[in-house]
Amino acid sequence: MALPDIPQLACVRDDDGQVAGFMAVVAGKVEMLFIHHPLLHLQLPNR
Repeated sequence: MALPDIPQLACVRDDDGQVAGFMAVVAGKVEMLFIHHPLLHLQLPNR
């Protein structure tokens, strides 16, 4: 499945506007989750 085919794709950006992580949801199930390694210790906002 390519990213354009994913119905729900959300990202979190850092203070500089760079993507810090993303999550893809398909049929109510998280199919992809990525958080940039240096940011794993931080609490990212819920959305």
